[in-house]
Amino acid sequence: MTAFGSGVTATQAFAAEALGAFILVTAVFALAVNPGAPRGLHGVGIGLALATQILAFGPVAGASVNLARTFGPDVVLTFTGGDPAWNLLPVYLIAPVFGGVLAAGLYALRTSTSRHLNVPSPR
Repeated sequence: MTAFGSGVTATQAFAAEALGAFILVTAVFALAVNPGAPRGLHGVGIGLALATQILAFGPVAGASVNLARTFGPDVVLTFTGGDPAWNLLPVYLIAPVFGGVLAAGLYALRTSTSRHLNVPSPR
């Protein structure tokens, strides 16, 4: 079951989950979507980004970053007699979407600005 760390507020957990999703989505765009990214390194780079955010934010909010990683175990707990913390689900639903959309928006803004100014993408 994914849960907040001891003494962590919903706002702190939201920030950690959103920042974790932001880091992961930024890595995906920079390494897998960007045509100028070095080939063959996208898996390693994305994996390192995921590992970094798990190590940094795991103690704060469980580093779920993916609703299925929280929702699935909670459903299983419900059917097996456990007591999932359904009241925490909104943080794990909304924060990753917020962080991911922010990362995608900044990537789109950066790439559209680069094209408009005729600036080559970084390699």
